[in-house]
Amino acid sequence: MTRLGLVVPKRFARRALDRNLVKRIAREALRAALPALDTAVPAALRMDVVIRLKAPLPPVDKRAHAQFKSALRAEANALLIDLARNAAGYKAECHPRTSL
Repeated sequence: MTRLGLVVPKRFARRALDRNLVKRIAREALRAALPALDTAVPAALRMDVVIRLKAPLPPVDKRAHAQFKSALRAEANALLIDLARNAAGYKAECHPRTSL
């Protein structure tokens, strides 16, 4: 089971609209990546994913809003794909195969 935590500080996204947008896109990306994460991690283990905004959002005008949303989604997808790859490698290290 995978749980998600989101940290979007007010100092990096002043408007509540922008903070909620980042959170919404991160949740959508996790829902899309959930099958890959669940196969990468054994069912007995639980994974907590925390996504934190580390830099201020650039100012976005209404015309570039769709482009901004797609860039956020692409970055969230890339982070979660890397996490799934790393989790699969971690699983192999935790449970080494023994030959008989």
